[in-house]
Amino acid sequence: MNTAYAESDHKASIIEKSLVARNTRFALNILKELQKEDERKNVFISPLSISTALAMVYNGAGSLTRDAMAETLQIKEMSLAEINEGCRNLIGSLENVESQVSLNIGNSIWIKKSYEPSVKIGFKDALTTYFRSEILPRQFSDPKTVDEINAWV
Repeated sequence: MNTAYAESDHKASIIEKSLVARNTRFALNILKELQKEDERKNVFISPLSISTALAMVYNGAGSLTRDAMAETLQIKEMSLAEINEGCRNLIGSLENVESQVSLNIGNSIWIKKSYEPSVKIGFKDALTTYFRSEILPRQFSDPKTVDEINAWV
């Protein structure tokens, strides 16, 4: 077996089972809400992308916002370390899941350039360490920023 696939399998095996169950509940809740909008339409979303993006933001949230996010994400009983480590392993487990499947997971947070000095080092470190992400400060009044974001996506 290829080393990358073995590593992927190992990461999958050490993911906290409660995190997987919580992500599943979160995903089903999102789908139920979206289905309410129009029951005749098919809905296609990536609950993993949504929960990962929210977990990234959760790292920087404070008190009331963090509590509300924990409730929504179904992670109230988990520590931040458990959440972050679980997300890192989940992301890592998906990257080399099979030789004929190519999956690239990319994460980033785009912020108004003037806010960059206010971003705490711990938040930046968490994004880099657990989500392989970065904070990209830009001038949102510059029309080129929209093109840059779209090109990144």
